[in-house]
Amino acid sequence: MAKKEKRAQRAEDFKNQKVKNVQNFNYDQHNRKDVEGTHISGQESKYVRKEGGRQAAYESLKAQKDAGATFGKRAQKQFDRMEKNIAGKNDRQAAKERAQAAKEAQRNMGGPTQTATNTGDIKQQTEIKNTQEQNVNQDNDVNTSITGDNNKVFNNQDNSIRQYGGDNRSLVINEANTGNQSGSGSSGGYYNTADKAISMATLGGFYDADDSPGAQASFVDQQQTMNRDAQKRYAGQGLATAAQYTGFRGGNVDMGGLQSRIDGNAQYFEDKATMQEVKTYGDRAAVTDYPTFEFGDPLEEVTSNADQISEQHKDDIDDM
Repeated sequence: MAKKEKRAQRAEDFKNQKVKNVQNFNYDQHNRKDVEGTHISGQESKYVRKEGGRQAAYESLKAQKDAGATFGKRAQKQFDRMEKNIAGKNDRQAAKERAQAAKEAQRNMGGPTQTATNTGDIKQQTEIKNTQEQNVNQDNDVNTSITGDNNKVFNNQDNSIRQYGGDNRSLVINEANTGNQSGSGSSGGYYNTADKAISMATLGGFYDADDSPGAQASFVDQQQTMNRDAQKRYAGQGLATAAQYTGFRGGNVDMGGLQSRIDGNAQYFEDKATMQEVKTYGDRAAVTDYPTFEFGDPLEEVTSNADQISEQHKDDIDDM
C-alpha cells in the first residue's frame, strides 16, 4: 500500500474511534512492528491536537510518555512545542496574577493591618498607614471705605483651598530562616526572598506609575487650577481700566475748532496739488485758444523694383 494511502487509512481509523475525550484515544491501533510497546507517530499527535486542543492533547501525550510510550521524531517535536507553549502560557498567567495581586495589595496598603505567614509557621504583622490631614483656618474679610460720590470699587477674593496627596508605596519583605544559608519561606507580599525583592516588586507593578482614575483626575485638576490661579491677577482689570478712563479728557481741546481744521485740510491739499501741476505742465486751465491742427504732406507711395533687380542679377549670371 502506498504511503499516501496508508496515511489516509490511519486517519479514517482515528476518526472511527469516535472518542469524545482524547484521553481515551487508542494509540495502539497502529503501532510499529519493530517497536516494542506503544509507538506514537506524528500523525497521531497531530490528530489529538486537532480534536482536543493543545492542553488536552498535551495531557494525553504526557500520560503516554509517563507510561513508557515511544515517540517518533515528529511526535516528539510536536509534544515539545505544546509543552513550551503551555509553560509560556502558565508563566504569563502567573505573572498576570502576581501583578493583579500586587495592585490589590497596593490599594489595600492604606487599609487595615496585613498579616504575612510563611512555611516555617512564622507570623509577622505589618502595619502600614497612609493618612493625610488638612487643617484650614481663614479670616480674610474685605472692608472697603468709600468717600465721595459716583466712585467705583472692584473687589476680588478667592478663598478656595486645595490639597493633592502623593503616591505612598510601602515595600514589605518577610524572610523566614529554615536553617539553610540563603533563607527560605514565603511572604505575604509580592516575592519569596529578599534577594528577589527588586525584580519581583518590579513585576508586581510596585514601581509603576499611578494611573488610577483618582490620580488622573488629580493631575488634570491640578493643571487647570494652577492655570486659573495664574489668571486671577487679571480678573476685573478690563472693567477697572474702562471705569478709570471713562469721561477722561486729556487737556482743554476745542473740539469744534479741531473738526473745522480737519475739514479744511482737504481743500488745502487740493490747492497744493494744483500748484505743483502748474509748475510742471504750466497753467493749462488758462489757455483757451489753441491753433488749428493741420496734417502734413502725404507720404510718398512705396513702389517695388524687385523685377528690375532680378533681371539685372539674371544678366550677371548669363554673362558668367
